[in-house]
Amino acid sequence: MHKILRSINLFKGSRFANKLPTYLERLKQQEEMDRKTNLDVLRREVFNDSIQLPIKFAAYYITNQQTFWAELTRSMIDASNHLILFATNYINYGPNKEFPYGIEKVKHLVALIPSALFLYFGASISYESFLNIYNYGHYVGEIHGNAWGLALYLLSICIETSVVFKNIRDAQAVDSNDETKKGLFKQFLSVFQKKDPVLQAILYENAITLGSTLIPLLSSAFTLIYPTHAFEIVGSLAIGLIQLQLAYHLSAQNLSSLMGEQSISDMEVKKILEIIKQNQYVEKIQNEKAVMLGSRKFRFSAEITFNIKQINQDTESKYLERFDKVIYSESYRDREEYLSELLREIQEYVLASLHIQIQKIESAIRNEFPNCIHLDFEINNKSLAETYSIDDGNWLFRETLLKSPFKVEKWMLDEVDRIIKKITKKKNENYIETYQSLCSSIQYNQWDDVEDDDEQLKIIEDYRFEELQNELKGIDQILQFNNISKRQ
Repeated sequence: MHKILRSINLFKGSRFANKLPTYLERLKQQEEMDRKTNLDVLRREVFNDSIQLPIKFAAYYITNQQTFWAELTRSMIDASNHLILFATNYINYGPNKEFPYGIEKVKHLVALIPSALFLYFGASISYESFLNIYNYGHYVGEIHGNAWGLALYLLSICIETSVVFKNIRDAQAVDSNDETKKGLFKQFLSVFQKKDPVLQAILYENAITLGSTLIPLLSSAFTLIYPTHAFEIVGSLAIGLIQLQLAYHLSAQNLSSLMGEQSISDMEVKKILEIIKQNQYVEKIQNEKAVMLGSRKFRFSAEITFNIKQINQDTESKYLERFDKVIYSESYRDREEYLSELLREIQEYVLASLHIQIQKIESAIRNEFPNCIHLDFEINNKSLAETYSIDDGNWLFRETLLKSPFKVEKWMLDEVDRIIKKITKKKNENYIETYQSLCSSIQYNQWDDVEDDDEQLKIIEDYRFEELQNELKGIDQILQFNNISKRQ
């Protein structure tokens, strides 16, 4: 097991692991860009609120229309939300061991304040509008002052439109410059799909603000044409419903993050699964889970079933070539040690191959999603049970010997010839016949007459070189004894 762990540690220092700092650098750059963009957009929104609120207050003060009051309350709550977001995003306190979410939970908690205000004023304005429709819908109001309110709201919506398009431009710069090639409407929709949650909230409110600012403008214009309170009542009701929608949107987004884990988008999960399936050894993916960690980071986990049979086959083809070296090793002892080491390596290689495949998958995912800071892949236990065992390795070696018995014979005969030559040099021809007969017995062995595989292997093992070496040691001892006797 320690060799397996050592092999795995070696792979951790491979070229796949060396890419990790690149991912971390990209993630850090992305976070800095997100934070800078958020602060720029929020700073722009706060400055815009300081201009919009006096304009809308003046319009309401001059006209005293109900729609202008409804829009003024919505703008004030929206401005308070911008101040809260600006204050919390200005604090750069990221996740750590003690606080894994950083101050993200605090941000979501504080964001519930404007959502509660939207809920209260939205419900009040909607209820009041329903009562006015029931009681005063037929009343014809005075029209003096409406022209001034109309002019002020024309100025307001022009300023708001310029701010919104500047925000969209900054949001596009966060991800890619290719967004500018799209049409205006597609650009506007794309900014809601893949941005930082804070930026998404601001852009969502920008879209609501454009629609909400148009309502008093249209109400004032229609009242100039046909003087009745009906347009004001319907307009204020629409703004009240918009505030209720904002309250629902903000509370749903923030409560889901406070009460439970928030997942990444289905599109991103699908993309990650496609990256995993591109690996040739992956058979099935199950129990996948992606959880957000902060505003942009996330972790992903899944259980992967690998095609272990295919990995085993690839391992066999790799190691069959190395078995030839075992067959032609210089001595039986070397062959036995090399074989034992090779059989151990097969198991380690299969496990290391699994680790390599996981490293490749992780590298591909982090290359596409640098904000994925944690990946946890579990190998299916059933597939892991099919990895190479000692018996599988012995079987592979048996098959190799049985497929090439004549190679084994040649190897043995070459070794016999080597021993005979060694004896011949010592001119001890009395013992040469012993090895010549042994050589002949191997050379003229009829493999076709032996059908059982075990018997074939037994024949090979019966003539292994250990016996020849023992015989040679015996001969050397006799020679030494004879030389000593002659000297005496």
